[in-house]
Amino acid sequence: MKFEIAIPSYKRPHILQLKTLNLLGRHGIPKNLIKIFVRDKDELDTYISIIGDSYNIVINGAKSIGEVRNHLKYYYREETDIDWVLYIDDDIDEIYQYVNEKEVKVIENLEKQIMYCFKRSEEEGARLWGVGPLSNPFFMSNKESTNLKYIIGAFSGEIIDREREMILCDTDHGEDFQFTMEYYLRDGCVLRFNNIAIKTKYFGDGGINESYGGKKNRLDACEEVMKYLENRYEGMCKAIEKKWGWDLRLNYRYLIDN
Repeated sequence: MKFEIAIPSYKRPHILQLKTLNLLGRHGIPKNLIKIFVRDKDELDTYISIIGDSYNIVINGAKSIGEVRNHLKYYYREETDIDWVLYIDDDIDEIYQYVNEKEVKVIENLEKQIMYCFKRSEEEGARLWGVGPLSNPFFMSNKESTNLKYIIGAFSGEIIDREREMILCDTDHGEDFQFTMEYYLRDGCVLRFNNIAIKTKYFGDGGINESYGGKKNRLDACEEVMKYLENRYEGMCKAIEKKWGWDLRLNYRYLIDN
């Protein structure tokens, strides 16, 4: 199977270099498996000047996170012969593995784990897989799940199935919730590895915040988006208000009517 890692990034070349590229480098991931997607020619020049020209950096022309995600879906399906693609954000610090209810450890062989995740997805008939959003053992376990559980866009894998209908999103913030539900409806499952989780800083400077014109604007948009998703996917999710803002809770008991 042909495999590639796709990293969308916007106005964060230093963060990309310090975090995700450093992470992949520490785990020995070959540079020829990595492709970085930036907005325009100016961004391309800036990224090359900071991280060098040894990575494959391409222009996607997308302005919002939803457009970026959709572009990647279209690009890998229609413009490449890639079979497996790992989508990873530019600000991932580390990948952890569950040890027990009180302990996690840095994953030892990331490439091997990624390949395992894709193979298990093939076995389960899933076309979208993901990991836990929080590297806290309280929220982790040794179990894999195929029910409706959140697949975080910051680190998720897709098996490109050109025989099935392409799935795109029509939201920005919360687009990974929408993708989770759409893939579940189309494929009958999504696969989440609850023993693996990422360490990252959510709502960090630049990136999605920059595309919204700042963190406050992004948080202000959350309520409308989450309530839209709740109404559109009735029974699958519920908009909830937390201390930091609006979020979405998926109904893990949701079953597809046959």
